[in-house]
Amino acid sequence: MNSYAYDENGRRRWVLVAGAGAALAMVVLLAVAFVAGRVSAPSAGGQGQAAAPRAQGGPGPARVVNGVPVGYAHTQAGAVAAATNYLEVFYG
Repeated sequence: MNSYAYDENGRRRWVLVAGAGAALAMVVLLAVAFVAGRVSAPSAGGQGQAAAPRAQGGPGPARVVNGVPVGYAHTQAGAVAAATNYLEVFYG
């Protein structure tokens, strides 16, 4: 008998059916997760927040949220200020 034959209990058939069922379940779960993500995502209709003009001239933070300075200038000086404040907040 060849190596692909079924035994008397149909074990190979059961393994194939279980594997196919698991693969189908994974595909269904992936599709449900994709649809749930698309439904819950904000629309791309231009409703995003526009960047507020900076009230100050320096690279420092524009505001503080939960004790963390945020809103730095997108310049090298702003990056240095952000990194410095990050380390101050992180290490206390």
